[in-house]
Amino acid sequence: MTEIAIKKQVLAALYEIRAGLNEWHRKLDALGALSDETRAEKKRVRKVIARVDKFVRVRNATFHFGDSLEDSDKLIKLYEQIYATDIQLLNRIIDDLRSLGEKLKNDALSKC
Repeated sequence: MTEIAIKKQVLAALYEIRAGLNEWHRKLDALGALSDETRAEKKRVRKVIARVDKFVRVRNATFHFGDSLEDSDKLIKLYEQIYATDIQLLNRIIDDLRSLGEKLKNDALSKC
């Protein structure tokens, strides 16, 4: 259960981080501040980061205390999905989000 609890928190955090980076991307794009390097990085990481969308139920269960509202069978399946999530995939997603975030930060700082 400890591994599930840890992965649950990581998955939920990745979902939130991705949403924040998408917002930064939209705002910088609207300002015309995105560099070609950032656009290429977004394209490079999009398939890995898109996997974060599959974690919406995990995120909701984590931040909205959804466990108590979930049907037991669905909750068990969710926990099995969390347990089966490969730690190397999580590391890759973290690395890709960090890389994209660095590029966005550099673009934002260059506009200041």
